[in-house]
Amino acid sequence: CRKFYKQLSAEFDKRFRSLEKKLILQQDVTPNSTRSYRDLVLNSNESLERLKNQIRSQKRSMDNLNGHFGVLENVVKNLTEAIDRLGNMSPPKTVQPAAPEVVTTPVITVSAKTTPEPKRGFPKHCHDVYKHGGLRFDGDYYIKIQPRKSREPFKVVCKSIDNTGGWTVFQRRQDGSVNFYRDWNTYKKGFGDPSGEFWMGNDKLNELTNQGPFQLRVDLEDFKGQKYYAVYNYFRIGNETENYKLHVRGYHGNAGDSMTSVRDNHNGNMFSTHDRDNDRRGYNNCAQHFRGGWWYSDCYDSNLNGQYYPQGKHVNFFNRDGIHWKSINEMLSLKFVEMSVRPADDLSSENSL
Repeated sequence: CRKFYKQLSAEFDKRFRSLEKKLILQQDVTPNSTRSYRDLVLNSNESLERLKNQIRSQKRSMDNLNGHFGVLENVVKNLTEAIDRLGNMSPPKTVQPAAPEVVTTPVITVSAKTTPEPKRGFPKHCHDVYKHGGLRFDGDYYIKIQPRKSREPFKVVCKSIDNTGGWTVFQRRQDGSVNFYRDWNTYKKGFGDPSGEFWMGNDKLNELTNQGPFQLRVDLEDFKGQKYYAVYNYFRIGNETENYKLHVRGYHGNAGDSMTSVRDNHNGNMFSTHDRDNDRRGYNNCAQHFRGGWWYSDCYDSNLNGQYYPQGKHVNFFNRDGIHWKSINEMLSLKFVEMSVRPADDLSSENSL
């Protein structure tokens, strides 16, 4: 519209200048030509009047457009403010029904301390997300969860494996980019990068697996590209006072049982690191010797937090401190390992042990 307005104005100026030139030359013409010039002037006036009417019409159209633009700007502004308000909202809180009024006799307590209930609004585990329609595509999902006894929510890796529900991943080894030879406090808090190699943290793993019966799944791959899995129908980790004691049983899969095997059964073992020796071996520290943090016995049939060796070959053949699942291969370290958990079933997972 602005472009057309400028074109009309330019045309108006052009015709006006042409008319001026013709009027100046009028004094040099004969009286017989006066009538012709008068007609020319009248025609020019009519043309100019039409141009002015067109300009007025275009100006009204531009005014209307400007009004529409103002309305659109207000709509965009209102939508932006609404989106900002939604982004600043905290997760919805579950409304609890009012409890019936009970008349009680006051009891005086001395130095009584009460612990406030954790805020709710986040899923308790990844299977909650799956039950509500999430995790329907392959790959990692980064989601905040808040187990029942957790003070604060925390981000985890969620995924659906073979349509068996929502699994919460707590360990991954794939390229050796993260050092797993860590101390007790680091294993307690967790370390690594959820998009690569990581350990969730023993405190979080304890809170997650003590919400009810949980399953453990271990996915493994060797350097020949062979893939294996092991599932245990019951898996739970104790708290730090119990040294994160391992409770595991009920194997099935194609990897073989290297968690509850007869030779070095890991069930019932406490977690060990190089600075906190809780293994069953009396003469040295398994975590220090095999370079990892794990539920060592005397010392292991599985050592999934050991050193990462490209191509699976150890530096010292007689000290196999790599990533091992002995029922697959006692000699070579593995290429890929992922450990994840999910509720054993939807009904029992809603009740505490």
